[in-house]
Amino acid sequence: MRVFLERVIATFRRRRLEHDLDDEVRAHVELLAAEYERRGMSPQEARHAARRSFGGVEQVKERYRDRRGLPWIDDLRRDLRYAIRGLARSRGFAAIALLVVSLGIGANTAIFSLLDVVLLRPLPVRQPDALVIASHLVEGRRMMPFTAYQFRGLRAHRDVLSDLAAFRPLPLSVAYRGDSDLVAGQLVSGSYFDALGVPAVLGRTLTAADDTASDRHPVAVISYGFWQRRFGGEPDAIGQSIDVNGQPFTIVGVTPRGFFGTEPGRSVDVTVALSMQQGVFGNRSLIDEASEARWLYLVGRLAPGVTHERAQAVLALSWDQIQMSRPRRGRSPSPNPLILLDGSRGMYDLRDRFSVPLRILMAMVGLVLLIACANLATLLIARSGARRQEIALRLGLGAGRGRLLRQLLTESLLLSFIGGVAGIGLAYVGSDALVQIMSRGAAQPIVLDLTPNLRTLTFALIASLASGLVFGVVPSLRAARFDIVGVAKTASSPAHAGGRWSHALIATQVTLSLLLLVEAGLFTRSLSALRGLDTGFTDGTAVLLATIRTRANTDQISRLVALFKELSARDAAVHARSQTFTMDLPLSGGLSFAQNIDVPGRTRDNDEAPVWFNFVGSRFFETMGIAIEGRDVRAQDDATAPPVAVISQSLARRFFPGGRALGRRIQTSATEVEVVGISADVKYTGLMNAPTEMIYLPFLQGRAASNVGLITFAVRAERNADETAAALRQEVRRIAPDLLVSNLSTLEERKDALLARERMIASLSLCFGTLALFLGGVGLYGTLSYAVTRRTGELGVRIALGADALRLMRMVVRESLGPVVAGLVVGLPLAFAAGRVSERLLFDVRGSDPATYVMAVAILVLSAAFAAFVPARRAALVDPVVALRAD
Repeated sequence: MRVFLERVIATFRRRRLEHDLDDEVRAHVELLAAEYERRGMSPQEARHAARRSFGGVEQVKERYRDRRGLPWIDDLRRDLRYAIRGLARSRGFAAIALLVVSLGIGANTAIFSLLDVVLLRPLPVRQPDALVIASHLVEGRRMMPFTAYQFRGLRAHRDVLSDLAAFRPLPLSVAYRGDSDLVAGQLVSGSYFDALGVPAVLGRTLTAADDTASDRHPVAVISYGFWQRRFGGEPDAIGQSIDVNGQPFTIVGVTPRGFFGTEPGRSVDVTVALSMQQGVFGNRSLIDEASEARWLYLVGRLAPGVTHERAQAVLALSWDQIQMSRPRRGRSPSPNPLILLDGSRGMYDLRDRFSVPLRILMAMVGLVLLIACANLATLLIARSGARRQEIALRLGLGAGRGRLLRQLLTESLLLSFIGGVAGIGLAYVGSDALVQIMSRGAAQPIVLDLTPNLRTLTFALIASLASGLVFGVVPSLRAARFDIVGVAKTASSPAHAGGRWSHALIATQVTLSLLLLVEAGLFTRSLSALRGLDTGFTDGTAVLLATIRTRANTDQISRLVALFKELSARDAAVHARSQTFTMDLPLSGGLSFAQNIDVPGRTRDNDEAPVWFNFVGSRFFETMGIAIEGRDVRAQDDATAPPVAVISQSLARRFFPGGRALGRRIQTSATEVEVVGISADVKYTGLMNAPTEMIYLPFLQGRAASNVGLITFAVRAERNADETAAALRQEVRRIAPDLLVSNLSTLEERKDALLARERMIASLSLCFGTLALFLGGVGLYGTLSYAVTRRTGELGVRIALGADALRLMRMVVRESLGPVVAGLVVGLPLAFAAGRVSERLLFDVRGSDPATYVMAVAILVLSAAFAAFVPARRAALVDPVVALRAD
């Protein structure tokens, strides 16, 4: 160890030690000369004899340096210095190479950082591996929400769970010193922060005592970001009062900077106790034993020494007992088994939506990096051909082939390292665009921190080193095997740039590019098919949707209805053709209320599925662009008017087969209504799901108050949605300054939000396919351009012997298309296999779609022909006299 440290010190004290070495060598030579003088030689003869006896001074110094320091560090330093000088001399090549590497590594780093946040990164809490999330199966589907009594029953098992906490995300209206805003909040049980292991950076977090006392002394915990934005990071924020949904809360703590809650993609700003549910989340209690509302998410921590399997077994038994204890559940064990999920990375919503697309995109972007490596290898082979004389000269002067190989690899690794650093910068700049693609049209934008961390930087470093080796090994080995005599004989003869290696690498690029283009085409066609689906409404870009909230939940519905009546009388003021409001929106992903209905004279089946209800305002169908037979809901359809309903076409076919439904009557649980309209079928639960059988009841007839928690305003814009949005905000502020307008978006944007996964994979795969096409074109152009330059003499001879320009162009293009055709032959079956694998993510498109394959092949062939055209044209315009003189 001591010897190694001395060698390290000697390596970095080179200048001083070199001076000492010179003095030592000089002293040895002078001592030898003095000895020879004592033997009778003249001073001049003695000096010559001493030098002969001592040997070559530089060779002796070199042997001493090898024993004194670490030679490989000196070699690396010299190799780096030589590589930097070489790249500085070839600025064009260096620029292209760095661009290719940075694009490849940047794209990989960007997708990996997204995959890391969504799939790999654990929650920023204490011992995240000990966390579990409760779920249960309903008709084969995993469901997360639980009732309050189910939460209490499961929490009692402290033998397997050291703690179990409940939480519910929800938007909160927060006011502080007259400034109101709608923020992301959550209701949590008092054990939430203790179960997660999250301390407060200022003040305290909620505790079990807050579960019972907070209804008398309501307290709130705010996030670090909210503390910085609203309070400027001042410590006196603790103890300040904020209004949450119209009720005063005292701030008691601030969570750490990196803590965002338990849902990746959603950052929580304000957290209040579960006991405040009635005050901030409706007038009906959802936390008492009688409530059957499934609305709470559960996260727990395994007790010390308890395995996941044991906790699963104990809680599954308890779950069955809890279900059997409810009279309405019957006496048999629950058909909905409890499942404990790994909770180390938080809730599963974002992962469920984007895990498969991210893995596919990671594979695709890996292919892009391979194309970039093949591209650079092709360029390096061409460059090594231009350096044949230099390399042969160095071999002739005694340079070892291994030493030469290391030097050439150092140049490749330097390129990959610099490109990797630039790629990290590109990934950081492009990260916001990735998140915007994911959250486009969503009611709550996805919030992800894609700042490069240690894992991302390590990935980028490994990708850079691996890329440098991949694209540097073949050109370096090929250059290090140059034969000195062969190079001398062929110094003035025409040479093709890289020969078989170049052709093989170009074919590889074409194969991989075909894979990417086919996948991009399939996903793009699938997205187009989804966008073309009939949703039941028309011109969604003109329908503006808005959530309008009061600061408090008390008397919210009556205030919003009064606001609607005043706004609907002022269509011109808000630049609207028509206005309405609704309990459930088309394509909202869920529905609020269902029950069985009867039709007089029709026998009801006991197993008949219930029908969904939607409570809507006047002119609903006109505003939403839904075709209707009969009449729309009117403003006169209030509590004093006869009960009426509009039904969907699918429901009319089910309950009135072969007959007219208009004018017929339907019996609901509350009253009997007359069918006054039949609307087109509308999709509510998703684009790929069947339209919902729906009954539309007038909201103003009074039967919705107990079923609705929040209503959405809809305005059909007269000119454009942006102008109407601004006018709507202004009118609401004028009529009711205390009301908050939020979640402004068009119906088409809500539709786009449902296509976030498909749009993301289609747009990014298209970007990667285009990038692969660009890289392949650059590689082909560079190789052919160099080949034409090297064959200038040959081409001049051909022209001098009578070859016409068109024939020469055809020759160059034909030679360039050879490896392209080979790549297509290999790539087509691989692309077909990849298309079959991707079929699970496609809609109305087969993985073997012929049009996609034809288009991908045509694009590649045309791109290759275009890349070959410029070198071919230059070959055809060679001046034979100039070419022969230069040769």
